[in-house]
Amino acid sequence: IILPGVLFADAFLEACTKYPDVNFIAIDCNPETVPQNGAAIVFDKSQAGFLAGYAAALELDDASFGGVFGKSDEAALELISGFMQGIEQAGGRSNAANFRFVDSRTSYPKGQQLAATLFEEGVTCLLTGSLTPKQKKDILLKIVFHVVKNVIMPNMIYL
Repeated sequence: IILPGVLFADAFLEACTKYPDVNFIAIDCNPETVPQNGAAIVFDKSQAGFLAGYAAALELDDASFGGVFGKSDEAALELISGFMQGIEQAGGRSNAANFRFVDSRTSYPKGQQLAATLFEEGVTCLLTGSLTPKQKKDILLKIVFHVVKNVIMPNMIYL
């Protein structure tokens, strides 16, 4: 069973303990101890960002890229840096000013507002930080009245 993202850290440890005959993988989660029936995989954020940016720039000719993140922490900055490098390597244009921070991991209304503002400013492809599928859906539903062409989201969840 694969659990994507740091939000599943506690569930990963609890499930490993509760179900010792089942194997679990935690992605982008680095617990202090990993049970014998578990594995923790942490991806290099800049490499993941690069691949996402490169693919997005190749697929979306002449797109304007931006992003909304909770905190301006090392992981977010690495993801954004890689994303921008991937875009530029593929011949696209990126602008650091189009990446915004809510300064909270739980202020989803502010994230929705920032995403809507970016689309109003002409961003056509949005990279978001790690959110649950419901949170991503809520953000999209709040900005559906804008012309939304593409949303790139980590954890391979595309809406």
